[in-house]
Amino acid sequence: MVVLYGKDLMGKYVSEGWWDNITLSERFRRNCKKNPNRVAVVNPPNKEELVGFMVLSKTIYTKTNNKIHGQKANLRSCKAFASRRTR
Repeated sequence: MVVLYGKDLMGKYVSEGWWDNITLSERFRRNCKKNPNRVAVVNPPNKEELVGFMVLSKTIYTKTNNKIHGQKANLRSCKAFASRRTR
């Protein structure tokens, strides 16, 4: 395990509420259930400069969640995760 921060700094971030034990995917699922029609993903203003095109500017949790599950189903169908169990 790689530790990038000292115990004092980690303790400070936890006590101030910046860090916790909730994963990014769990936080996303909670936000999706609580606020399905809120904006979930927003592209940076310089997306075109970063990747060469600008397609999507923002999407709400419900649409993002549906896309994620669709992609997961596609990956399962091609057995991309044959050795791993996904939710």
